[in-house]
Amino acid sequence: MSDAERLLLIHKASAGMQKNLNDLRQYNNNNVWLSLQRASDEQDKQAVKKLYGIN
Repeated sequence: MSDAERLLLIHKASAGMQKNLNDLRQYNNNNVWLSLQRASDEQDKQAVKKLYGIN
């Protein structure tokens, strides 16, 4: 395997990992939003925000 092939494999792996990270962040953000939507009152919303570290 040449250096160019190795670098290409590293680049592809990096792109795949970045896509997974972006998908995970989107999933987490959707869960925060859903938790806030399900909060029944302001106290629940504040608890959710504290749990997720949102100001």
